[in-house]
Amino acid sequence: MAVLATIGMIDTGSITANRWGWIGSLSCPGGSDGCDKVLGSAWGTLLGQPLSLFGFLATARCSCWP
Repeated sequence: MAVLATIGMIDTGSITANRWGWIGSLSCPGGSDGCDKVLGSAWGTLLGQPLSLFGFLATARCSCWP
């Protein structure tokens, strides 16, 4: 479980960092503009933060679960 949570944290963390402008473009499966379409859509944010941040927090919680 911890391995899957770590992979999820890397994935959602990189998407969040990209959205905040901390890292450059990402290589997304299914085309180069797929991640940008999702992150820039009306459904890409929640409470002003990228939705991937909440995914990161959820997987971080799973990785710390005893």
